[in-house]
Amino acid sequence: MNTPNAPQDTPTETVQYPSDEANPINLVACGPSHLSGKQVHWSLRGEAAAESLADSLRIHGVTLAAPNPPGPDGALAQAFHNLAATHGLLARPGGHGWVLVREAQKRRRGRPPKIVTHTATTNTLQGGNTALPWEGTPILYGYRSQEGISVEGDSTLGDNVPALVDHYRTHITTDGMALWLPKLVRSLDGIGLRPTGGVYFVPRNGVAQWDAAVAAFRDVGDCRFYGIPVMPTEDAARAFLDALEEEAEVFATATFEEAPALQKRARENRRQEVLAWEAKIRRYETLFGEGRLTSMRERLVLLAGAMASIAMGGGGEE
Repeated sequence: MNTPNAPQDTPTETVQYPSDEANPINLVACGPSHLSGKQVHWSLRGEAAAESLADSLRIHGVTLAAPNPPGPDGALAQAFHNLAATHGLLARPGGHGWVLVREAQKRRRGRPPKIVTHTATTNTLQGGNTALPWEGTPILYGYRSQEGISVEGDSTLGDNVPALVDHYRTHITTDGMALWLPKLVRSLDGIGLRPTGGVYFVPRNGVAQWDAAVAAFRDVGDCRFYGIPVMPTEDAARAFLDALEEEAEVFATATFEEAPALQKRARENRRQEVLAWEAKIRRYETLFGEGRLTSMRERLVLLAGAMASIAMGGGGEE
């Protein structure tokens, strides 16, 4: 018998927090099957031994081929980039190769000389016959020929170049990672959410592979990865479908313009790409709602058919 002041046993409702073992989440009543995927971005730092990274990706079950270290030219450019960080700037020389120059000094009235820095669109400009874009005294010049790497100029700095080249031939720098990771995202059916890159969406069918790649990178380096679980809300659907449609539009327009001039084999390869895009749009419609990209999907189907008709007509034979 219960007394009036005794605490009463009240039934409690068990709230289930479903989770994916590879990616636990804390969203009430929302299991992975209800997620659209992940919005991902990263902060790259340091470098990783190419062999170690390849082994780590393999161990974690990542199917995309591991990134390759740079070749001889790329490694030489990276070596000069390394030296430029503390000794000067990279500029395009009069011939093939790379040149390290001292920064120009500009004397101000009554003040010590001030270092005048200059920026360029890239730190590894190669080839061409353009003169140095600013005043500066070349202190080191490097190029690669059939005889190997040649370095002329400052012997103290030059002695460092071969060892740096050997190092970069066996390591993946942040530049290499930055090129490989978007390829991984797209191999998982992902899309870029900004024209300049940096933020991507990985649909739920690719999340397991993405998480495996993140674990592999974390095992061998200090890069940071961020993945935000995405719910299938209207705002999310609009953002991802708009980004997908914009990419598809760029691809379709370029294909339409280039198709008549393509040779037979290249045209068939492009037709297969068109069909792959159409299939990708279908998968996104399954995820976010049927019929949301109907016009684009139909345009791609017509484009693939037109390319097949051109092939049957014999245009552009090899």
